[in-house]
Amino acid sequence: MNTENTQAQAQAQETAMENVPATVQAAQGYDYSISTTGQKAVPAFTSLDVSTAQGKRTLYKITNRPDHNLSEFINKQIRVKDIYIDVNPRMNKDKDSENYGCMEDKPRTVLIDDNGKSYIAGVSIGVFQAVREIIRIFGTPDTWTEPLTVVPVTVKTPKGNMLSLEVV
Repeated sequence: MNTENTQAQAQAQETAMENVPATVQAAQGYDYSISTTGQKAVPAFTSLDVSTAQGKRTLYKITNRPDHNLSEFINKQIRVKDIYIDVNPRMNKDKDSENYGCMEDKPRTVLIDDNGKSYIAGVSIGVFQAVREIIRIFGTPDTWTEPLTVVPVTVKTPKGNMLSLEVV
């Protein structure tokens, strides 16, 4: 890999890491950075109560094997009770991007409804941005008096469609 590409990769990772912790830190006390390799810790956010064994089992289940893919629920209401976000490295496959072929950190978002069912949005930047706005405007789920009803929608972009959320 040439020096220019390495620098572009480092800049892309730094930018992604700057954006995600802003959401993580929006809910002080919910920063679960994970590192088992001695490398840079992976920022993660969850509103789940992971102080109990059951909470930890729920967290493991939704990160390892979510119940649903969010894209299968377009235009259907979901009553969100909890949120999980972490960062995963992904290869940039956009041939028009200057970072094509570089590994970039992308946020993975999982919504948990009031029945305990989980909906993974994968590395959807649109859903991540929508959740970041939800937290900014409505606060973190632990401050809500009732679940927040959202509807997954597709939004046209210059490069195609993007998954996002509407609040109803």
